Amino acid sequence: MIILSSLLKRYVADSPVTVLILGESGTGKELVANAIFNASSRNKKPFSTLNCPSIPEDLFESEIFGHRRGSFTGAIENRIGCVASAEGGTLFLDEVGDLPLKSQAKILRLLEQKTYLPVGEHVDKKADVRIIAATNQRLEEKVKQKQFREDLYYRLNVCAITVPPLRERKEDISLLALYFAFRFGYQMSKIIEGIDDDAMLTLSKYDFPGNVRELRNIIESSIIHCKGSTVLRKKDLPELNPVVAGVKEEKSLSTRALTFSDLEKELYEEALARTRNNVSAAARLLGLSRGKLRRRLSDLGLSSGDQIQIDE
Repeated sequence: MIILSSLLKRYVADSPVTVLILGESGTGKELVANAIFNASSRNKKPFSTLNCPSIPEDLFESEIFGHRRGSFTGAIENRIGCVASAEGGTLFLDEVGDLPLKSQAKILRLLEQKTYLPVGEHVDKKADVRIIAATNQRLEEKVKQKQFREDLYYRLNVCAITVPPLRERKEDISLLALYFAFRFGYQMSKIIEGIDDDAMLTLSKYDFPGNVRELRNIIESSIIHCKGSTVLRKKDLPELNPVVAGVKEEKSLSTRALTFSDLEKELYEEALARTRNNVSAAARLLGLSRGKLRRRLSDLGLSSGDQIQIDE
């Protein structure tokens, strides 16, 4: 997690450029958008999401730019749009490939001139908002088919990030599964301390056609069925059709049983490595107090005496 945030902050997050996130449905594109936002200097301001396919074409401009009362039938009051809601922060355009052609010109104007016109207004409004967009479609093909504006495509594609499908990054399965197990265990008021070897091996053999979204749903369902144990077991998982080719049976890092202490320990080790064992700097990186970090280091057996610098 620290590695991701550090790289994003260095190369993407604090740059004002527009980011286009590419990947199959369910790969976690919105998670990447959130990570970019959280690592940026805009993270104290709003993060607003607009799911482009869910908005009817005739209401799209009102949804994103807002409208004035009486500007159309049903506009019974003034309304601010997503752009104004994200002022100073970030606007995430999810599945931007489904933008109506008419609205694409308005988005291009927003990107180039940093202004927009609410429906029914006559004076442009200025916008201080960063745009992050995502799509599971091949926009270059839509450009060739005249279904997507070429100028908007190049304006969005200033910095492109491709999120590989989960089947191509098997090493992420264990940590994602553990994260979801903790999350849903907490939400359901269940104590879940880890995932056992057999369950993790079963997950590692599966191809996840639905990507991270499918893994999330599998773990959520498994937590519901997990009874009488604080560890998620193979019998708690739904029936999965494994992809045997290329998967070894030995317990590698991605298939061995993991606990939350493992994940916490890995996080602290990475923070210490990046700060050259400076506890104060590592605590700031993790968002913890120095005292709390020192106590957790001791509890996890990570204290190394004089090798760890207590002061800056």
